[in-house]
Amino acid sequence: MDNSATLNTEKTLTISNDLLKLSKMLPQMLGHTPVNFIEGLYYILNQIDDGDVYAYEESTEGQFMGLIDEVDGSLKGLPLYYHVQLLRQFVNRYFDEILHQKSKENRKLTREISDSLMDETRYVYKTLSHLTKSKDNRRNLLSPFEVIYIYVDCMIDDRPQANEQEMSNFESIIKRNTEYQKSVVLSYLDKYEAKYGDYLKKEGFKNEKG
Repeated sequence: MDNSATLNTEKTLTISNDLLKLSKMLPQMLGHTPVNFIEGLYYILNQIDDGDVYAYEESTEGQFMGLIDEVDGSLKGLPLYYHVQLLRQFVNRYFDEILHQKSKENRKLTREISDSLMDETRYVYKTLSHLTKSKDNRRNLLSPFEVIYIYVDCMIDDRPQANEQEMSNFESIIKRNTEYQKSVVLSYLDKYEAKYGDYLKKEGFKNEKG
């Protein structure tokens, strides 16, 4: 492993640690506990998307937003290959260290939601590729963090662009069967890597060799 690969691996662990610190503050930020994984991830990503929030640094909100800024900056400089590894780390650690909960799997639900996430991944990729007309269309590939954020955002929209079955599946893992969330996310990452993994590895190591 060369120096750049070592730095990116260490950076991934640092972001994972920061995400866990943010996760421990989520009950106070959201006003309830426990905060399930997808709810917590969406809230964190929504704060990143919204930008800076002014607050006293010593307050919980100030500390939270300070970490949000750090995570935002670190993610932007991290090759996409490591985003996949980071999300794997985060979901595993969230269930182990935050929820202290064993995950369960419903194969049908896991397959259908992870397929929906892959559909969203491909749709955005194709749309951006068409709009940008880039010679390297693979640069239009979204991070799995972004895909999950877009997926949840669409589902909670006042007029969701989802069919009845997709809405039912989403409500199931958010409201009734939150213990399935880990298997859904890991299944999606498996499919994401199966589809794009070779490119991500090449791109990651190409960036590292600089």
